[in-house]
Amino acid sequence: MDYNFDKGGVDTADKMCSTYSVSRRTRRWPLATFFQLLNIAGINSQILYNAKHINEAQKFRRLFLKELSISLMKPHLEERAEIKTLPPDIRIFLSRYKIPHEERLEDEPPANIRGRCLSCGRQKNRVTTMKCHVM
Repeated sequence: MDYNFDKGGVDTADKMCSTYSVSRRTRRWPLATFFQLLNIAGINSQILYNAKHINEAQKFRRLFLKELSISLMKPHLEERAEIKTLPPDIRIFLSRYKIPHEERLEDEPPANIRGRCLSCGRQKNRVTTMKCHVM
């Protein structure tokens, strides 16, 4: 048996891990191990995805990892979007992940209380009685 004959797969995996790595500088070895496990899990998930979708065009690794990360974060973002006490800028960002419970009526009567529009910010200083449908 030749050691260098079987070493090619390890080198390829190391190169793929270093190209798109989730690792950050840390002095804690459990966190460094976790980052390495995430890198290897990303490679394995792409291999399994490509094996399952043979007839489709293979996705580039960067795009695959981006879609994978968004699909892993989506349940948490949907849950967080329901929190009412978040700052307005975070609520606006999370509004795209909010699960619509019911369709809003277009002919909703205006509110009687005047207030600032949360999507415009304080720079424009817009005060309105209309309900903002951004959130």
